[in-house]
Amino acid sequence: MPITNELKKELEVRIKTILDFQTEKESLIREQKEFSFTPIKEKLFWFFDRIDMLQVHVDHIANEWPDTMVKDYCTRLDQIISLLTKIKTYDPTKIATPGPEKDGIITQVEQLYTEYYRLFQSDLLPAEKRVTTSEDTVKKILKEVGSKQKEIEVIHDKAQTTLKAIQSVAASSPVEKFSGIFNEQSIINNKSAKLWMTLYIATIIITIGIAWWLFNNFYVEIKNVTNTSGAIQLLVAKLVFISIAFYLLHRFSKNYSAQKHLESVNKHRESSLKVFKAFVESTNDDKIKNVILVQASKAIFDNVDTGYITQGSDVNSPEIKFIEGVLQKRD
Repeated sequence: MPITNELKKELEVRIKTILDFQTEKESLIREQKEFSFTPIKEKLFWFFDRIDMLQVHVDHIANEWPDTMVKDYCTRLDQIISLLTKIKTYDPTKIATPGPEKDGIITQVEQLYTEYYRLFQSDLLPAEKRVTTSEDTVKKILKEVGSKQKEIEVIHDKAQTTLKAIQSVAASSPVEKFSGIFNEQSIINNKSAKLWMTLYIATIIITIGIAWWLFNNFYVEIKNVTNTSGAIQLLVAKLVFISIAFYLLHRFSKNYSAQKHLESVNKHRESSLKVFKAFVESTNDDKIKNVILVQASKAIFDNVDTGYITQGSDVNSPEIKFIEGVLQKRD
């Protein structure tokens, strides 16, 4: 049964406190100084390593260990914190008997080490082995893709450089806002197209199934009809269904093509707006800017032949004619 969040928090606080000491572990040892703690250096570092392991497995401990065991560990961590605090605040210039004081701290560390060695080994080593196995697997995967890593980094750097260059030019313009409108619309068109294609495929399947059911015994039914008018009625009834099915297929196909056409057009408009600002900023010539504006307007407002629906036209749209008229008056 998982432990309470409060108890987990208590454990995490104690682990963090000890690991904060780890950041200054070299100064704790007082090497090259009088009254140093060099004799217990390896034991202190061992404590830090085991607390690192404990931090890695906090979630496992919270879910698997009983409350009493976690509380016991919190008490033991308090002992370690108390010792580390003594070592950190140890100042032989402010102690009447610094030698015995230091020896007493060393003795306490050695006793704790002896007491905790088997405890940490038995509780944390099995979990650490699982982590080691996972790390070996990760290393193997990283080794397999290592040959491609540099190539990916080069491509990534180039892409980042290009992206920053484009963003630095276009960031000051509302162009990105309006290009986002076309992007949102193209996403809506894409979803609609998928819906119509789904209906189209479902109708085909249903039509084939019902057509097979209608015409499977058609020969037997015709044979049982005694007059021509009855045969015609039987045939017409079946053909009416087939006609309706083909009409639906035709409509679904046209709707799908229309939505895909609009998706392509809106993506094209989005791309046109994104590069428009970059092109304009690349020149100081007003005439060239006017030409760029007209071409961008054509890319946005002109009819586009996407292959889904052919509606291209050589005649400029009213919007383009309006823009060209305004520019001519400015000139």
